[in-house]
Amino acid sequence: MFIVSQEAAAWHIGKTAANGGWSDWVSHGSPSGVLFGSDSTPEVARSADGHLELFVVGNDGRLWQMGQTAPNGGWPGWRPHDAPSGMKFLRLRPAVASGLDGRLELFVVGDDASLWHLRQTGSNGGSTQWFSHGAPAVAGLAGSPAVAADSDGGMQLFVVGTDGALWQLSQTVPSGGWSQWSSHGAPPGTSLLAAITTG
Repeated sequence: MFIVSQEAAAWHIGKTAANGGWSDWVSHGSPSGVLFGSDSTPEVARSADGHLELFVVGNDGRLWQMGQTAPNGGWPGWRPHDAPSGMKFLRLRPAVASGLDGRLELFVVGDDASLWHLRQTGSNGGSTQWFSHGAPAVAGLAGSPAVAADSDGGMQLFVVGTDGALWQLSQTVPSGGWSQWSSHGAPPGTSLLAAITTG
């Protein structure tokens, strides 16, 4: 489990064995000169070889990543993913999931209220350039995205818009392209909040 402390550092606690107890807390700190905050919720995913990758947005508007050296191994330093030129990422939880081909796909919301997407070039490999999925024509994006694979391996992504509705993007084929935005609206007489969870 990963969490950000009041001192703006990332901390980690893990199981010592399956169905066993928990380790002591381990600090991963934060990058030099960068703060994580209560609105910088970390996200973690397992790469194709089983090691963990941790992602969090800092107060500098960049996405920061730290990965284990091997499954159940140590953690080296933080490395940044700069936002596209002229913008910053919002301090919201990123969304990350593994595609059918084993590559991690990562999504964050920018200060342009659009969804941005980064994909590994190979399982356990480097990453592509940022790609924008934009936003629905009638609303910007206001919350943390959530993503999950469906039964055929294609990804389904959900995020709340500035109109208080739930919006969805779907992969047209596993590890392939993406649909246009579609709205699920909101319950009658309500507006949805920004944080969502898939399950």
